[in-house]
Amino acid sequence: MIDVTFGGYNESQLIGEVYYFDLINTLHWAVKLNAVYYGDAKIKISAAATAIADTGTSYMIVPDYVFDVF
Repeated sequence: MIDVTFGGYNESQLIGEVYYFDLINTLHWAVKLNAVYYGDAKIKISAAATAIADTGTSYMIVPDYVFDVF
C-alpha cells in the first residue's frame, strides 16, 4: 500500500528525524548550505552556496570545482 500525504507526514513511515530549513527562494525550494560532505571529506563551498530540494528529479547541479572532487 502507498500513502500520499499533503501538508504533513506520516510518523509511522519515518526512519530518522524530520528537519526544517528556512527557504531563501520559494520558487525553487532553495536553502542555504553551511557545509557539504562526501563521506568524511568536507568539500569547500562558497559562503553563498545554495541547494534546491527537489525530490522529483534525478538532476544534481553543482559548480565545476565541486564536481571535480568526485
